[in-house]
Amino acid sequence: MAGAMLYVKFLETSREGRHLIWNGYTHRQNIKRDTWISWKCIDRTCRATICTRDDVPSKIGQPHNHLPDQASVNSRKILESVRSRCRSELTPIPSIHNKKKEITKLRDAPWDAQTLETAQKLPTFEKQAANEVKKVQYAAGGKMRGKAKKYREIEERFTTLKETLQKGTTDYIQYGDAASYILKLGN
Repeated sequence: MAGAMLYVKFLETSREGRHLIWNGYTHRQNIKRDTWISWKCIDRTCRATICTRDDVPSKIGQPHNHLPDQASVNSRKILESVRSRCRSELTPIPSIHNKKKEITKLRDAPWDAQTLETAQKLPTFEKQAANEVKKVQYAAGGKMRGKAKKYREIEERFTTLKETLQKGTTDYIQYGDAASYILKLGN
């Protein structure tokens, strides 16, 4: 890097960990030793890494094998600011979620593909609240409910059917017939 300074940002995760943001890519913590941390790309198929010492980038490993996802980074930033306000203010959470400055900025921004993608990645308040309730119940010793066997089997059938369509071994008409048959069995 020879004297080059890299700008990185850290975002808090929903599980109170951290993500490293650099050039539109999001990295999760991989290995930590004292003040040295190795970060991996959150895309599990990507082998890109970056290392930091005292939160300052010290080494960049392999490059990314995909394009940066700026919409995900933007939505993560918005969610982090909403989370921090929920922890620090006495304002009701739905009010914070609905009236947050960043969400209002999205509404007033020029509507392009990037804005649309960012808005689609933001969860609704109801979905976010349901996820938080599940986390609290699980932390209190509750068991996570799995899908019923019937729905797992339907999901497995749809997955194999989708794979055959992607491989080209079936056409769309056969796919539609098979999908409707699977759905009819599910009811």
